[in-house]
Amino acid sequence: MPANNEAALLKAVTMQPVSVAIYASGSDFQFYSSGDFTVQCGTELDHGVTAVGYGTADDGTKY
Repeated sequence: MPANNEAALLKAVTMQPVSVAIYASGSDFQFYSSGDFTVQCGTELDHGVTAVGYGTADDGTKY
């Protein structure tokens, strides 16, 4: 999958869970507690997560 290609990620996650690498060492991520995480992504990827879906909240916020 191409890096930084939101459309490709959304298409892929409709078919199956997708492994995603993120930068999790920053204090913004370490002290995150709830809600949408909207901080810019770092480039030093150090943590793996799985994307399983997406949607839009009632207020229009994409998640």
